[in-house]
Amino acid sequence: MKYRKLLIILVLIALPSTGLIVLGQMHNRQDLNAFMKEHYGKFDTENKCWVKDDEDLHYVVCASQDIEINGEPHSMIAVCGEVPDDLKSHAACGYVDLYVMKRSFTGMAPVAKLTGIESGSFGIPGSVSVVQLGKQFYGFTEEGGYSGQGYTNGYMTIYVPVGRSFHKALRFSTVADDSGVYHEDDQENHTSLERNIEFIPRKGSNVSAARITSSGYYDGERISTVHILTFNLKKHEYRLPKDFNADVGF
Repeated sequence: MKYRKLLIILVLIALPSTGLIVLGQMHNRQDLNAFMKEHYGKFDTENKCWVKDDEDLHYVVCASQDIEINGEPHSMIAVCGEVPDDLKSHAACGYVDLYVMKRSFTGMAPVAKLTGIESGSFGIPGSVSVVQLGKQFYGFTEEGGYSGQGYTNGYMTIYVPVGRSFHKALRFSTVADDSGVYHEDDQENHTSLERNIEFIPRKGSNVSAARITSSGYYDGERISTVHILTFNLKKHEYRLPKDFNADVGF
């Protein structure tokens, strides 16, 4: 009888704990939906997006991650706006809005934001991801590009929160290819270059360094290099080595 009472007490203690986790997750979704409704209009169930009454863009949450800053719950939220199919063109871009949201029992509110970032091509925004750059330091990567008339360009931009907004910490070419304008027997000076980035912890710094690997051909020259970019805390951006050409696009 004694052990049965102990078991009942343990179950009663465990159940509320599990319930709080589920309710917390539901609370976050409800808070995000309330924020989207307030700032991005009505939810279109057919197209699975949010639409403002005075705009044609279709908005979706394209990146999100719950984080902690100084022991308090926050969320990194990116909202992407895409042009409707009937309005898309080569000249049209998509849009990205970035937020750091502080979460509480009363809802969520932005503590840092940057809206209206032009992104992508053909009315479609680029790809956005949350990236951890330090123990309690997060940012966003935004990747995009375009192709036309034999040329292909790709880029990545890193945004970090500074005060109530975001700062562009780094922008560099990820793809540069002009092979489409050369014949097979005339590619002596062609460019076909790709770059990859990796964030690596650095001793003595609270912010990860960026290791960028470049491989391929640039203006006919074989390229195989690795550059380490360290973070300038005062300028809130990555330092560019003298021999690193960030923009190799066309």
